[in-house]
Amino acid sequence: MCTAYQFSPLRFRSLFSPSKNGAEESLTLVRPTNPAPVHLPGEGIVAMRWGFARPWSKAIVNSRDDKLAGPVWRAAFAEKRCLIPMTAYFEWSGPVSYTHLTLPTKRI
Repeated sequence: MCTAYQFSPLRFRSLFSPSKNGAEESLTLVRPTNPAPVHLPGEGIVAMRWGFARPWSKAIVNSRDDKLAGPVWRAAFAEKRCLIPMTAYFEWSGPVSYTHLTLPTKRI
């Protein structure tokens, strides 16, 4: 379950114009509660948090592909897309164990 990803402000600035509010300046490890730069079609770079807020519980921050046709994800998956700039992500395999996944030889 990926609940954190790595972000490089330097690489971001080399590919995109800065966001209007400078959300990318001090961020390197992004978690669901952190506003982070996202590219929205037709709007450019904006700061967003990820997940679907639910008043009765914590926000849902990820899903498996076999759940995308369900009521929580259906409309968002079909109609709402964005580009999330990241240089790596973390796949957790326990409370304190994770794998750091990146493409070390390729430019992201």
